[in-house]
Amino acid sequence: MNNIENSMRYYSGKLVKNKIIGFRGAIFTKQNIEKIVLGLGKLSELDDQNKEFYWVSDFNHEYLNTGYLLDPTEEQIAEFEKWSMHVDIMPILDGENNNLDERNASCYVAMHMQKFTCDPKFGKTSFLSLIKLYNECPGEYKNYLNASILEHHSNTDQHGNKLEPNSNPQQCGLFYPYRTHPVTKETILFWPSFKNVQLNGDKKEWFIDLKNWIMDYLSDKKNWYDWSYEEGDLLIWDNRAILHSFSPGWKNEERIFDQLVMGFQIPYYDELFSDKEKYVR
Repeated sequence: MNNIENSMRYYSGKLVKNKIIGFRGAIFTKQNIEKIVLGLGKLSELDDQNKEFYWVSDFNHEYLNTGYLLDPTEEQIAEFEKWSMHVDIMPILDGENNNLDERNASCYVAMHMQKFTCDPKFGKTSFLSLIKLYNECPGEYKNYLNASILEHHSNTDQHGNKLEPNSNPQQCGLFYPYRTHPVTKETILFWPSFKNVQLNGDKKEWFIDLKNWIMDYLSDKKNWYDWSYEEGDLLIWDNRAILHSFSPGWKNEERIFDQLVMGFQIPYYDELFSDKEKYVR
């Protein structure tokens, strides 16, 4: 812990550049984690006005019933991982406002694996950069997206309760495809989940082609960074620019973590809007 505190500026630079950092197998208290995450956030960008945070404790994804795949094949793992790929947007889905771009988005997520007793080849967390997604997206699709509004659909309601089986995903927010990272000024192609993104308005052939391209991109593990856990690991990622998913293969009691969500900002796109306080047009 002392080594981390003494090298806070170094780790802050790594977090800003790579959007993910991890600390292997250390023993952290919640107070340690708060000090690290709040310190890194303050060094990189956040002031005392937007450094609020909340904890999710003793979490194990029990509602997903991951135990149904206790000895999954590589194909089953890959299928589960890609369909669970998402960005944490629940903090901005609260309330009645239907415009995701006018709601505060969480900046950083820290995940501390307090218990991990399953086979380490299971229960991984995988990450994918939405900045690289933008950079590698074909130019023709970028041009179409620039004038488009997208819809996010969800298989849960605004309280996190799963919808009835075979029911259609609910539209839970409208958003513009592009966002600017407030520190690095890189462009983010905001795609909140693997398949639950739709074009607002009439169906377009180009969007079907784009969605197929994005789903292929998200399915390709060459575009992922995997973390295999040891008990005590601490991961911190920039939630504005990162999709994440996880692989099955554990019983609920074998993989338990605490999560700290910190910093909330209204997104904006720098090239289109001069008013950085609100993302509207």
